[in-house]
Amino acid sequence: MPASMPVAFVGTSLIAVDEASVRDIPGLVAVVRIGDFVGVVAEREENAIKAAAQLKVTWKPVPTLARPRRTSRPHCAPIRRRRGR
Repeated sequence: MPASMPVAFVGTSLIAVDEASVRDIPGLVAVVRIGDFVGVVAEREENAIKAAAQLKVTWKPVPTLARPRRTSRPHCAPIRRRRGR
């Protein structure tokens, strides 16, 4: 996946697809949107690659996750002590 493409989370995260942003690409056949999947179809591979890079897509923001606490063993989950102990 190119670095410029956003990483989306699974679910209803696709908000909008701007098909006008790729109308100038020769040989573009279709912009396909099925649920959260977006794809382009073109007569030639290089035009499909260009359309995929140029297509403007709006995604919901990715939810932020709490950072785990540091542990002395990075491969282990942090220990949570029960109250009263």
